[in-house]
Amino acid sequence: MTSQYSQTKELTVSASDKKMQYIGIASCLLSLGFIILSVFVSYFFMFGFAAFLIIGLIFIHFYNKVPREFTYDYNEQRLVIVKKDVVNKRSRILCLLLSDIESFGPVEGLTDENDIIAGSRELSADSYQIVFRENGAVKRLIFEPDDYLLSLLGEKLNG
Repeated sequence: MTSQYSQTKELTVSASDKKMQYIGIASCLLSLGFIILSVFVSYFFMFGFAAFLIIGLIFIHFYNKVPREFTYDYNEQRLVIVKKDVVNKRSRILCLLLSDIESFGPVEGLTDENDIIAGSRELSADSYQIVFRENGAVKRLIFEPDDYLLSLLGEKLNG
């Protein structure tokens, strides 16, 4: 087996997330119409401009945070999970020492707000969990490793 391995899990952007982007763009464009109205009709339309611009920017901001890809980097000592969003901004969401892992296996039970989800939002047969201890609290990572990463983790954790 290898001592370093990297797997990329690509996600599809859901229709509701795309709708959030379209609403944001439409709100920003509508705000431009309010600028024209404020010039020719009344300056009170500037409040409409500000409101629609702020709403549009908020929707676009939350769309830009939607994860598009997760990378699982494994080496002999740790597992690093990196998230890439729709604007290709990478952020490390977890750096887990393999010695801190308490259990590893298929997902059991439902997710809660304390779980770290590094994969698709819907649980499937490909979803696995790692239960670990961080700062005295027990946490759970839910992710979707491929067969090779499964065998690497199984070999390292089970013997």
